[in-house]
Amino acid sequence: KFSPGLKEGTTNLSFSVEFEVKSGITAAAVNAFFDDVTQQQVKAFERRCAQLFGNSKKSSKVQKQNLNYDGQLKFKVCNAQAVGLGISLLRKTIHKHFTPNSPIGLSKLSFLSFFNACKELGNLHKMEGFVILSEDLPLSKALYSSLVYLIQQRRTIYESNKRRTKNISSEKMDLLALEDFITTLFMVVEASHSDRARYMFYAIDIDEDKAISRAELQKAMELHMTSIAEVIPSLLKHYLIRSTESDCKDDFKNDGIGDVIKKSENIIQKLLQEIATDIPFAVDEVFSRVHSDENGSIDEEEWEKAWHRYPELL
Repeated sequence: KFSPGLKEGTTNLSFSVEFEVKSGITAAAVNAFFDDVTQQQVKAFERRCAQLFGNSKKSSKVQKQNLNYDGQLKFKVCNAQAVGLGISLLRKTIHKHFTPNSPIGLSKLSFLSFFNACKELGNLHKMEGFVILSEDLPLSKALYSSLVYLIQQRRTIYESNKRRTKNISSEKMDLLALEDFITTLFMVVEASHSDRARYMFYAIDIDEDKAISRAELQKAMELHMTSIAEVIPSLLKHYLIRSTESDCKDDFKNDGIGDVIKKSENIIQKLLQEIATDIPFAVDEVFSRVHSDENGSIDEEEWEKAWHRYPELL
């Protein structure tokens, strides 16, 4: 369904797809990964539109600008003002949902405060990504848990360089971790695919030398897989239990729900272990397709070409 966009020269496209599978167990597992499938279809549609019609003149005139924030990361985006305002609104909303007069930091951010902030951003400010989160409690919980884990691990790596943390209090470091969480959350939930890829470069570039080494890319992939492994069991459990309460109930009559959950968890954990084993090969694949410099690293320009040419790798 097509409709005029809010801004001149833009169009809104509503895209709806329904899948039906015979097994309730299979359906529950598919639900957990359904968004990834639809995102791939949407991206394919966008790429085809760009090939046929090109980018809008208005977008082509937007200059990349640097956006700095307290978490020590700098990354280029197509519309620095929009991203900056979005991050500021997210920061203000999350801070508002902390307990009054209590310390503010990532370790103090409860899931309830996070979810209430998501609901406010979705319902009041109509931010599309947060509308989805506000309507899906288990998805919100999974994103919250995985991001907290990811940021904590990333800050541990960052803080391992004592020169960077000298004379910085633990309260300040916790506040910096929260700022990292807020920025990452916005870039994951609301940013465009291209801006998300640009932010990813600086998130992976831990030593801030403006280049991604094999070790940095492998570490980033390992952290990503570990954060997913942390939340998939609980997310899968929710969808399986919800299926038993729907018209899929007959699929579970021969197996208890506990047994089904256990079997499903074992299958997914085995799959994740196989993927983790393949990470070094995935790193080799990325580097073999990207023309890295003489030092064997990927610079920002090469990274941008890579995600344009091989989006499935990134």
